[in-house]
Amino acid sequence: LHEVATGGVSRHNVVYSIHKLLNHSKRFSFLKGTVKNIDTKKKMVVADTFKTNYDLLILATGSKINFFNISGAETNAFPLRTLHDAYMVRNRVISQIELAEETNDSEKRKKLLSFVIVGGGATGVELAGELSEYINTVITPQYKRVKRQDVSIQLIHRRKEILNMLPEYYSKKCRQQLEKLGVKIHLTCDVKEVGKE
Repeated sequence: LHEVATGGVSRHNVVYSIHKLLNHSKRFSFLKGTVKNIDTKKKMVVADTFKTNYDLLILATGSKINFFNISGAETNAFPLRTLHDAYMVRNRVISQIELAEETNDSEKRKKLLSFVIVGGGATGVELAGELSEYINTVITPQYKRVKRQDVSIQLIHRRKEILNMLPEYYSKKCRQQLEKLGVKIHLTCDVKEVGKE
C-alpha cells in the first residue's frame, strides 16, 4: 500500500484475485456473501445467498484502525490500511505539491510540503522511505518552485527505536537509511492531538 500511496506501483500489482490464488486447490472454494446466522449445533453457516456446512469454523472478521484515543486523529489524519486509503494519501501528496508549485510565498510552500507520518512500524517506515524517494526522484525534477530542501518528512514513533519488532541492528540500519533520505525521526514521542492544519 505504501508503494501505491507514492505512485511506485499500480493497484493491479497489490490486489490479487483470491479465486486465481487458490484455484489449483480441489479442497478450497470461495463463497462471497454476508453471514446472517451461524448454527453451531448443525455446523452450518447461513449467508444471504448461500448455506454451507463446516467441520471447523474460524471467524476472521478483520480489524479496524486504532487511533489510540488521539484527539483529532480519526478526523484529520489519513490512515493507510486499504487501497482506497493509499489513493487518498497519494492524491493528497500530489495536491500539496501542486499547491506549493503555485505559491510565491516560500514559507507557505514549506508548510504545504510538510508531511508527518505517525508510527515507526513497517508501514510507517516504508511510507516515509517511499515518499522521500518519490519526492527526490519523481517530483522535484518536474517542478520549478518545489525544491527538496522545502520538503519536510517527519516520522514520529513512541518507542526507543523504529521497527522495534526487529533485532536492534536492523532497526538502527533502517533509521540511518531513512535519515540519509532526509526523513527526520522523532523517537520516544507521543502524539497528543492532530489538528486540522
